[in-house]
Amino acid sequence: MQVTVRGSISVYEQRGEYQIYVEKIELMGQGALQLAFEQLKKRLEAEGLFDAARKKPLPLLPSRIGIITSPKAPPSATSSASLRAAFRMCT
Repeated sequence: MQVTVRGSISVYEQRGEYQIYVEKIELMGQGALQLAFEQLKKRLEAEGLFDAARKKPLPLLPSRIGIITSPKAPPSATSSASLRAAFRMCT
């Protein structure tokens, strides 16, 4: 974990060592991102957005399937053919 520290530096004269008087400390990198994620998650939980009562059951079959790819890409034709074979009702 990396942090950014803001404050002032002084010298402890008896031993010639440096001291840091920290005024503010912040997480950097992945730690800061994780902290922001956890705070958002707690806020949304407090609003009740993760309650089981709000969840919808998954349908037996999907009503739509989207494929995002280049029209010239080979997977596009392969995916479409596979879906049509598996689900005859698809057009």
